[in-house]
Amino acid sequence: PSEITQLATMGAAEESALLRPGNAAETFTIECTGDVVVGDTILFTERLFVDAGGRLLNNARQPGRKLRTSKLNLSSSQFSVNSDIQEGEFIGERTVAARVLKDSQLSQRTALKATATAASAVTAQRSRAARRRALRLEVIWSTVSRRENDQFKLDKGVIVERSEEQVSQYEAFRVPWDQERRRKGAREELRALAA
Repeated sequence: PSEITQLATMGAAEESALLRPGNAAETFTIECTGDVVVGDTILFTERLFVDAGGRLLNNARQPGRKLRTSKLNLSSSQFSVNSDIQEGEFIGERTVAARVLKDSQLSQRTALKATATAASAVTAQRSRAARRRALRLEVIWSTVSRRENDQFKLDKGVIVERSEEQVSQYEAFRVPWDQERRRKGAREELRALAA
């Protein structure tokens, strides 16, 4: 894990002035595709697809695979996925600025380290955990590429979960830490936990 660092949070007014769509290029200055850790404030873009009924589909499209229907309850703090599989129509993009609250891979590795009894079981479980790395994010703001897609903006404060692959699919950027030299990269954190 990154070194212990004194944390000072911004007030709401200061955060609103600093973290806004109009100055994203000046604020999110470090490219972090594949290197996102808990504590980062990130910016990423995801493509939006809808089914024939206009429902938003899960954005994790992989070559040769169909999309999964997602039902978003944007008024709550959770995002749920329904498993109906359908092809979708591309309607635009959504850019999301968010704080990384939790990394499921780190949580799973910590639990495995504490409860492991057999080395082979640990190796198999770690391998599965690595394939399922999910990031829990608190939305700071989001924008959509087309005005008619405003209904698909994510509200400030909503908690969403995205796989690392989804976040990194089209480049990801982050805000530099105040004590940047103390930040450990994702691989470095995983190596420290595996030791």
